[in-house]
Amino acid sequence: MMTSQASISALRQFLGMLGQVPGDKTVILISGGWPLDERDQISMLSTVAADAAAVGARIFSIYVPTTTFSADRRVMTSTPLADSYLHSGPLETLASMTGGGSYRAEIGAEAAFERLAREMSGYYRLAIEKDPTDAGAKERRMKVQVKGAGLTVRARETFDVHTYEDRDWAARFGLAVEGPVVATEIPLRVTNYLSTDFDDPKRLKLVITGEASRLQPGDVTLRVLVSDIDGKKIAGGEIPLAHGTEETLPFSTNIGVPPGSYIVRVALMDSAGRTGSVDHKTDVLDAKFGSLSVRGPVFVRVPTGGASVPYLALDKVSQNEKLALELDLEAEISRLQGTNVEFEIASTADGPALLRTPAALSRGSRDGAIIAQGVADMRMLPAGSYIVRARIKSADQEIGELRRGISVVGAPRALVTAPPPPPAFSTVAAPKAAPATSSVRLPVAGAPHFTMDQVLAPEILTPFLDRVAARPDASSAAVKQVLDHARTSGLAGLDVPESVAKEGSIGPFLKGLTLLNDNKVQPAADQFRKAMRGSADFSAAMIYLGACLAASGQDKEAAGAWRTALIRESESPALHIMLADAQLRQGRSDLAINDLVTAQKKWPDDLALKRRFAVAALLSGQRAEGLKALDELIEKKADDEAALAIGVLVLYDAFESGQAVESVTQDRERMLRLADTYKERGGSSQALVDTWVAAATKKQ
Repeated sequence: MMTSQASISALRQFLGMLGQVPGDKTVILISGGWPLDERDQISMLSTVAADAAAVGARIFSIYVPTTTFSADRRVMTSTPLADSYLHSGPLETLASMTGGGSYRAEIGAEAAFERLAREMSGYYRLAIEKDPTDAGAKERRMKVQVKGAGLTVRARETFDVHTYEDRDWAARFGLAVEGPVVATEIPLRVTNYLSTDFDDPKRLKLVITGEASRLQPGDVTLRVLVSDIDGKKIAGGEIPLAHGTEETLPFSTNIGVPPGSYIVRVALMDSAGRTGSVDHKTDVLDAKFGSLSVRGPVFVRVPTGGASVPYLALDKVSQNEKLALELDLEAEISRLQGTNVEFEIASTADGPALLRTPAALSRGSRDGAIIAQGVADMRMLPAGSYIVRARIKSADQEIGELRRGISVVGAPRALVTAPPPPPAFSTVAAPKAAPATSSVRLPVAGAPHFTMDQVLAPEILTPFLDRVAARPDASSAAVKQVLDHARTSGLAGLDVPESVAKEGSIGPFLKGLTLLNDNKVQPAADQFRKAMRGSADFSAAMIYLGACLAASGQDKEAAGAWRTALIRESESPALHIMLADAQLRQGRSDLAINDLVTAQKKWPDDLALKRRFAVAALLSGQRAEGLKALDELIEKKADDEAALAIGVLVLYDAFESGQAVESVTQDRERMLRLADTYKERGGSSQALVDTWVAAATKKQ
């Protein structure tokens, strides 16, 4: 009995030392037996089994019995089987409790070790998720069984759930960072990007981003270790994070490293002391296109609501977000001149572009470095996998292309309940619910870019000049002469003498027209403002001042000027069209529809107005009215690419949201009809239209 207790004590000390070795262990215990008192056997062996569970050890025992027929035995035993079990029973019990097995070595141990070798050649690992309420519990018992005849399952009976307060947090976190195997208590997903290190031209910035799940709320520590392929430490760092009750915790950090291949170990510890780590291999190398070095592209998820902050994308982006894209380029300054970048999103690496985003270029913090940035709206794409292509060009020559995959995941769609729509072409537009589609989603602009022809074309300009000629302050002979020339011969070669340019309000107005015709936008705007100062009711000058603002990209200010001018020029359909275009370019279809409903009533046969009305109605939530107007345009062959593409998009949204415009069948037939018309017209976004149709037709 005393010998057995001494052996058990030595085994527990040995298991305690094994705790310093990471990973699972297998212990082979060779013994002649542990005869124990039946009253103490279970409690003593349970303690040893708990020690083994705490260090991840399972015990296999090999029992070497003594012979019962030895010549030195003076008395023969009358109960040989019971005596044998008294010695071997505790060994078998301990092995079973720790998930091991027990064997006998009667003559030789070869057979026992062969069986051990077979058992250790493979195993199944069962993961058991621990509830937070288990954090302060003692060990738990669990029985593992499988169905099937002739199968034996070995699994420990007790599983360690000791409190983390009883352990060394710093050592455990250090083991998660530098240990031979990764920690698995916190699930981690990691990727990386490359960008320019503007502080050190000999290094690149390794941008590491990822997300952790199943964290306890509270303070979180992130630690990163970068090593080369041979295991030499290159760089590292630690940053504190905070985690609330969200399902996942996104994180990002960056480290400057020389070009090369590296293993990045990312580790986290949460407020409960749990750890997780993951290894990530990466090549920190430039993409070279001749003398041009390129890094990226980098993806940033940008929430559309403004309630959340942007953060680096891991491998996916939601449909209710925008995707910001960035590319770093570096070369000699002369090499960068004329370089531009366009981002494309396609279904496959070599497939047609579904979305195109021209990049805005800005200078880096050192000579010879530029940053290309663009933004794409993911709500235009059905859920699925896509390839982002960054195409680098110089003038008309393509320099190279970088690709990276991204997944688009569906976003929850709120059901929209709109009030009944007003009768078509009614004089008052009823208030609408939030638009089902916004103009930023469009593959093409909701309205054309402003051009000078919209105000200087003879059919537009002449009616305004006629009204100016009828003004009382246009009675001067010199002014009449200039006006008559402009009305009959146009603005080309029109000379406004200095004496006329200074005369009242008409002179500056005429001078402004000649400047605008020469594309001198700002001087023309100054002349129109001068004309308005001379006469507050000079609506023509206000209209052409709005044209100067629109030509400068100030659509909001232009719309304000044109809206004011409509008070006196409400009988000009051209002015209604200009105002609607400016509002649509701002994404304010809700403002455009109000004026267009009134204009449509006045000029129901004006096809240009009907096109704007169709687009504004579709974008402001009046889907039935917009689609009806679009059908009329198609019938008269007066449709355009923007209206057709928006019509298909609205019907795609109807399928995605489950809110049919008419019925599922009618919507599908109309969508296919619009898509066929778009194809006949040779629209530039055919691939995207095909993608919408494919996504919608799957929902049958």
